[in-house]
Amino acid sequence: MKLIFFSLKEIALLSKTLSADYLTSFCWSCIIIYEIKNNEILIRLAYIKVFQMDKYEFTCFLMKKNHIEYSDIVDIGCRDRKLKEYLSDNINYFGIDVSNESNCDEIIDISQKTRFLDRQFQLLIALDVAEHTDNIYFAISEMLRISKVCIIALPNMYKFGMRLRFVMGRTLCNKYALSIKNALSDGYRHRWIFTPDEAISFMKQVAKNKNYDMTFYYYYAELRWPLNYLQYLLPANLSAEALYFILKPTNK
Repeated sequence: MKLIFFSLKEIALLSKTLSADYLTSFCWSCIIIYEIKNNEILIRLAYIKVFQMDKYEFTCFLMKKNHIEYSDIVDIGCRDRKLKEYLSDNINYFGIDVSNESNCDEIIDISQKTRFLDRQFQLLIALDVAEHTDNIYFAISEMLRISKVCIIALPNMYKFGMRLRFVMGRTLCNKYALSIKNALSDGYRHRWIFTPDEAISFMKQVAKNKNYDMTFYYYYAELRWPLNYLQYLLPANLSAEALYFILKPTNK
């Protein structure tokens, strides 16, 4: 009995025969479709990375999937304003960051009370930001205060690759390293390390306390090496690169 694995191109062609709802149910890390023909097992992997989304493409996808309407956006931790490249030209974009090395519109620390009015922005994006703050609860609360809808991404530092690095005695990532750069930097290093379940539980509690509805999605990193394909055979808590949370005010 011979195993046949389909290429990404073949998977993409296969995916065109699947319904849109099937392709957009991204809560699962991997869907295995198989059939037996002439004693051969044909295995097709259909998963979120069929289209190789980077985190900004995935963010824009979530906006459309959740029918988020906005004409202005505040990008927390904007760095080089990469997100702006993925937005329509008619969107009023405002980027903030704590680093004076960033290409932001204004240097602002979201973990402190900001000058912005309540719900001043229609949409707030914070990708890999909250884990850099000492008071993560206040930082997320401030994000909710100044916007109508929030998309917040938190990293999964418990994924398989990170666990393997830990077992091998290597640094999880530079943002956890004991280095002069981290010691002297206000916003570069991570302050928190948490499991996906802890992140989900925490964000659910924040949403409950602030009277918000919360949904979440797993995001899977781009496939850079052949061995990366194996991560999609693992549960989401071992394979996902990050968790994306969408918070909207509860309608009463």
